[in-house]
Amino acid sequence: MNEDEILVDIKSKLDSRSLKDFYAHIPILQLPVESYSILGGRLRHLTLEEFEALDSDWAHENQFADTNPVFWHYDFDFAGRISNDRNEFFSEAKDKVMLIHNALILMNVTEYWPNPHFSMRYLREKNGLLERKIGLFHRTYILNRKRGTPLTNEQLEFIKNSVESWYDRRLSYQDHIFILIHAISSVTSGNLPSNSSILPLVVALEGFLIDSKVDGIAKEITRRIMLLFQKTAFKSKVDVERIVKQSYSWRSNLIHGKSPDTLRFNNPVTELLCLLGEITIAALHRVTAIGISTKELTSFQKNLYED
Repeated sequence: MNEDEILVDIKSKLDSRSLKDFYAHIPILQLPVESYSILGGRLRHLTLEEFEALDSDWAHENQFADTNPVFWHYDFDFAGRISNDRNEFFSEAKDKVMLIHNALILMNVTEYWPNPHFSMRYLREKNGLLERKIGLFHRTYILNRKRGTPLTNEQLEFIKNSVESWYDRRLSYQDHIFILIHAISSVTSGNLPSNSSILPLVVALEGFLIDSKVDGIAKEITRRIMLLFQKTAFKSKVDVERIVKQSYSWRSNLIHGKSPDTLRFNNPVTELLCLLGEITIAALHRVTAIGISTKELTSFQKNLYED
């Protein structure tokens, strides 16, 4: 480490001691309570006065009241430090917020949960200095007067239990275990035409379960899903074989230029979303039970359904 790098490292550590609060916006989320402890911080509905202190130019009373935004708030004095390094803190805080996002998707796979990384984050120091990180969404989800349906207490408990279990097992929101969650998010965002929305789901399903070339891929995927469910004693609420078969028929028609309208069944995308959620839950049970590493894709795939 050269002299300049040492000075930067020292400055980062000194700066971290002066930190007061970190706030990350979770778009459309609504809580059944005003504040809820999770991952060392709190999910909170902010008051207009609190938001004014963070972003006064965008604190419009009527829009703020209609949106009633929720932030993950980390209080350094109350909770201590995730890290002694300022840059490491930003990285770890992002990972915690995105784990909450993954759990929201898993809780309700058919609802669109906007990515918090594209919204707003604020880091405030004890001397009043404020660092803002504003994503691609800008302040849209503060000003658009839209809010989601409030979570139930049971759903909030599911979120907390899920993310704290994942964090304790050192799972990152980008790990292979969450491949299907990312595909679900891309589809529910509404950025794809409805007919073609099934394509990223099928691609993700293959990437999640198949580690080499196989014959009869739909049958092999069905077999591996059923093995995974058996090993985790998971009771699926859907007809796995039918959904996989229909999804591949729809996919084949699309990529070969045929109209899916010729098929004798509707687009199975909603049922496939539900199945991908179930597979993720079962895979997380499997990871927990036998301690599978999620860092290396090929070994992760094999260990999901093999002894």
